[in-house]
Amino acid sequence: MILKQKKCTKMKKYFYSVFCSLLVGVMVTSCSSDSDDDVPSSLFNTWMLVSYGNESNEILKEAKGYYYIMTFNPDGTYTGTIYGGNKMWGEYVIRNSQMTIDPPCRTKVLYEGADTDEFFLGHISEVYTYMVTSTELRLYYSDNQYFKFRIKNN
Repeated sequence: MILKQKKCTKMKKYFYSVFCSLLVGVMVTSCSSDSDDDVPSSLFNTWMLVSYGNESNEILKEAKGYYYIMTFNPDGTYTGTIYGGNKMWGEYVIRNSQMTIDPPCRTKVLYEGADTDEFFLGHISEVYTYMVTSTELRLYYSDNQYFKFRIKNN
């Protein structure tokens, strides 16, 4: 009788360990399937908005003196500066080569010459995909319209 109990206890331990291993494997697999293909490390830089629009009709922000600066961090957060004085921050997600950006939290200090252009802030949360190289970042907010950024020079 004692021999039968030992055999039963060993089988229970074996099945329990197999079950736990399978459970951990499923959890790891399900977590990794939520993640994106590799996010290019070149995204994790400080970017300055230079224009928006499309290839045939770009509105040059750089030439007008407007300054939108964004820094994308590997932890899924971004920070930035609006027109040199106001700050913005928030979160972004990249999944299956698609990007979503939460509307920014921001300060809104009014001062002489403050940026009154709300186009960027109104459309940044409409971004659905991106293209990044070592020197340029495009955040697409419609089929052929995007915000174009360049690496910010210090």
